[in-house]
Amino acid sequence: MTDGIWVFPLLLFLLLFGLPIGIALFTSALLALLVNNFDVMNMAHTMYQTLDSFLLSSLPLFMLMANILFRANIGEDLFDLLNVFLRRIRGGLSLSALAACGLFAAISGSSAATVLTIGIVAIPAMLSRGYDRKLVFGALGSGGLLGVLIPPSGWMIIYGDIAEVSVGKLFLAGVIPGLMLLGIFMIVAYIQSRRTRMQPMEPATWPEKKAALRRAFPAIWLPPIILGGIYSGIFTPTESAAVGCVYAAAISVRRLKVKDFWPIFKDTVIATSMLFLVIKTAVVFGSSLTMMQIPQKLAAIVVQAGLTPVPFIIVMSLVYFVLGLFVDGICMLLLTLPIILPILGALNIDLIWFCIIVVVNMEIGCISPPFGVNLFVLMGIVKDAELPEILHGLLPFFLGLVAFLIIVISFPILSTWLPVFLK
Repeated sequence: MTDGIWVFPLLLFLLLFGLPIGIALFTSALLALLVNNFDVMNMAHTMYQTLDSFLLSSLPLFMLMANILFRANIGEDLFDLLNVFLRRIRGGLSLSALAACGLFAAISGSSAATVLTIGIVAIPAMLSRGYDRKLVFGALGSGGLLGVLIPPSGWMIIYGDIAEVSVGKLFLAGVIPGLMLLGIFMIVAYIQSRRTRMQPMEPATWPEKKAALRRAFPAIWLPPIILGGIYSGIFTPTESAAVGCVYAAAISVRRLKVKDFWPIFKDTVIATSMLFLVIKTAVVFGSSLTMMQIPQKLAAIVVQAGLTPVPFIIVMSLVYFVLGLFVDGICMLLLTLPIILPILGALNIDLIWFCIIVVVNMEIGCISPPFGVNLFVLMGIVKDAELPEILHGLLPFFLGLVAFLIIVISFPILSTWLPVFLK
């Protein structure tokens, strides 16, 4: 086991030294292969073979769709629609923002995109109404987490590709937990609204509701088209992403100007290139570990130690929490999954259930300092926001998220029932 364990301190050192995650992974893998006299030429083949995947081609399409919807201000329509129905409740704007995040999550598949799209509209509206700043940051920062749990989820697509699990089943597995987490966040927001003595707004008139519904009606159909096509067997995930892009462009074309197309495509290409670089190098890193028999030896150690599934999952949750302080969710997934897959098989842990656990753990990382991506997005929207203020506002939602993780671990049926029921 000690023959290859030096790879992990080396990777950590390179990351702390400031190297991009993709370069650090590639360097660590290359040195591991050279030290052990393995064939280095296999790295090029492995990197090419990694991206020769029909499933992974859905990721840039979902990113393109999210960028189109962001530039077309579709998030504003969704927020306005929910606001006219919920604003009569105490703290209604925070509830509307969370519900809008849940709805946009069923379109974008991205945490940061959800925070940015809804936050640009909801945060100024809430602050102008005198909402407590901490509640505003907490509601939007946590609401963005729904983007990677409520399907479609980019993280689930990557997990399914690595673990060779049906992405359709993973999407189904995220429905019930996603709705539960939305409910938990809305309860926390309501309690915080009462604590800060926020007063309800005047009820919306029927003409206001009708106008908001008319504006948002085309966007509401996007989740049923994407998810319904997958679950009914009409589309594969990649085909549904392509159809979603076409539909998003169709409902947004009147709102977009010619100058908007360059940022849309540029942002999509940059994000896709960065993501695929990490995916390629992470697979090469995992392959080098497999060649050194590290995952197999770890699995043998876990089995010999008599560790059962739940204690192992608890240990992995602690590992994910520590990793979440330094790297983003995708890196956490790509670094750990190739190593622990043999252990999951040895302990007979359901891969669908474990996927939801991993996603929730990565969500915790998204709002954990110092590198939580949602923290940076919030600070980008509100220029005078300070990190302690944002963290203070996120604390009640963070505790709700930890409680939700305990529930997901304790009751696997929440994740596995729907995929089995709908076969």
